[in-house]
Amino acid sequence: MKKIFFVFFAIPCLFAACDPKEPMETPATYDPTPYDLKIGDFPTPDLPADNKLTVAGVQLGRMLFYEKMLSKDGTQACAD
Repeated sequence: MKKIFFVFFAIPCLFAACDPKEPMETPATYDPTPYDLKIGDFPTPDLPADNKLTVAGVQLGRMLFYEKMLSKDGTQACAD
């Protein structure tokens, strides 16, 4: 009895979830802002062409570098 109830309940839910009338969302475009690395008189580092520095990536890296919650006990960051 429970299986029959589940089947009769699940099938209409599946058809309702697969409504083709809704327009598909267009995926967001990713247009990264390049980051100008200023390191003074040091030589320019060899950065791979397929992994350029971006402003958002540098901000994320800086945030993770100082984040203490990433350690096992939540008391130490890379910057410590």
